[in-house]
Amino acid sequence: MRTIRNAISFFTKQTNSFPSTRMLLLLVLSLSVVSLLGYLAWYSYEATHRFFNEQTQQFMPCVSLQENLILNIRATENKAFVHHKLSQKYGPVFHTSWLPIMRGVVVTDPTISKKVLLNTQKFLRATSAALDKHPTISRFLGKSVGNTEGELWSKQRRLMNPAFIDNNIFTVPFVRKCRQCINQMAESKNDKGEISVDVKDLMTRMTLDILGETVFGMELGYLSGQHSELLDAYNFLWNEGAFNIWTLLLPTVAKLPTAFNKKVAHSLDVLDRDIYGLINEKRRNLEKIRQELQKEHEQVTEAMILAKLEKKSLLDSMVLSNMKVNDDSNEPTMTDKELRDNTVILFIAGLFFCTAFYTFY
Repeated sequence: MRTIRNAISFFTKQTNSFPSTRMLLLLVLSLSVVSLLGYLAWYSYEATHRFFNEQTQQFMPCVSLQENLILNIRATENKAFVHHKLSQKYGPVFHTSWLPIMRGVVVTDPTISKKVLLNTQKFLRATSAALDKHPTISRFLGKSVGNTEGELWSKQRRLMNPAFIDNNIFTVPFVRKCRQCINQMAESKNDKGEISVDVKDLMTRMTLDILGETVFGMELGYLSGQHSELLDAYNFLWNEGAFNIWTLLLPTVAKLPTAFNKKVAHSLDVLDRDIYGLINEKRRNLEKIRQELQKEHEQVTEAMILAKLEKKSLLDSMVLSNMKVNDDSNEPTMTDKELRDNTVILFIAGLFFCTAFYTFY
């Protein structure tokens, strides 16, 4: 730094009568310093990346940083295309990364994926103490079957199991929304009989409508161009608010009173308000049906209560499983917070995987 200052002082004295020349020299020197620092940072990054790859290559193929960057730039948001191309070159299991702290293993073989998912003792779910302490992510995702282990996971999974028994919860909305989607595609024909649509956007909107009915038991109307405050809040949190790069690197930034953080807080409030409202509404409705059935039957079962519902959803089944249908039941129950957290994770999982699946096929 002293050498740089001496150089600047020397050239400044020599060019006092030429201010434009002095500014040009300062600019050149500044760019040189920035370039040097950038090179050092990139070299350190490359060295770290190379070290991790050398350790990992003992067990599986590793994708180079340059190849990963190029493929992701070409594919924009289509991660399925990236993984398909990489699996053709490296096989069904390979290691990839963006940063030394953001690394993962990609499995493209369904048979291997099944073994990994079923072996919960050896392959634990990805949990992060840092994310759990993050003020936005911890409130957005909460504690659900997607990010917990042990007794807490077992209790929640056991209480959620009955919700997945009735296939009509999934098939009826799926068939209805697929027909609506096909009709929209047919209406978009031009004079030549050609159909031009944004498949990913259409599949995303169809998936949101299916999940609205399947998870929440409500009509979102996203295929028809409608918007709901709940859906807008979820989209903002998932795409921008919860996983903002600056708050991930510096969690304290999420606590600053900025306009962005205020929007994040408002979206979280909307999400909580609407989901807790749905939980309470469904609980009151299910309790009312139970009381009516008890007037006619000595023993009331969950199946009898669900049969009385006009529209069934996963949230209905989870709330019902969480209620003590029989007064002598000593089964543990989930709190409203746990119900809310599992509803959010089901919606996220359904949207993420179903959209990619429908778009691919």
